[in-house]
Amino acid sequence: MSTTHKDQNTAENSVVESKVAASVTQEVAPTNKPAEADGAAPEGGVVEKKAKAVVVRKEIIELEDSDNEEGGETGMADGEAEGFLDAFPNDTEAYALVNLEELWLGKNKIIKLENLAHLCKLRILSIQSNRIVKLEGLEGLVDLEELYISHNGLERLEGLDKNMKLTTVDIGSNRIPKIENISHLQSLEEFWANDNKIPSLHDLEAQLGKTSTLKTIYLEGNPCQKEDMANYRRKVKLALPQLVQIDAT
Repeated sequence: MSTTHKDQNTAENSVVESKVAASVTQEVAPTNKPAEADGAAPEGGVVEKKAKAVVVRKEIIELEDSDNEEGGETGMADGEAEGFLDAFPNDTEAYALVNLEELWLGKNKIIKLENLAHLCKLRILSIQSNRIVKLEGLEGLVDLEELYISHNGLERLEGLDKNMKLTTVDIGSNRIPKIENISHLQSLEEFWANDNKIPSLHDLEAQLGKTSTLKTIYLEGNPCQKEDMANYRRKVKLALPQLVQIDAT
């Protein structure tokens, strides 16, 4: 994702196509019956937990960008995932999903990041276009590499203290007024903070100046860009000379 993440749907679809064969753990009526050998859940059973990716879209658990009014394998219709993360209780083995590496939950009604700590192998979390106002609950995701949480209601950049392996952070289209709490992300390559409420570029150098891996930054649509368009790009480049790409051009 070196030039733009507007092709996110294409990426998600490719994940669907490559992961359709993976078995996905989901809640059904309790039983002592084991899962069938082919990965299909027996009546009243649980699908074996071998999934590497859960895409809440058409082919696996259809919730995002769905035109299937009856919903997908979970039996939920579009946008009914407000409490979807409640389906991952930390104390229930059936939901451990310890091999899960990708979780795509865009365009639902999720209001809080919770019950994710046991997804210890998660590398990609996409939870765009939901109703989340606080960046939290990610402390246990120490292997997380890509976080997409644009188009929510975040009011502060925080909660990433333990996510040292992050290479991509997308917090675009939120309500964030300040770039902060990311100076420790020394593997960061792409930082998307466009269309927020950031008034100045004063924090850029302090937060990202020593991040030699950083190549791409998006800040367009913030007051710091809209109110100083003539000098904006020059100031960003002076603060972060390691950059290869500033915004879409």
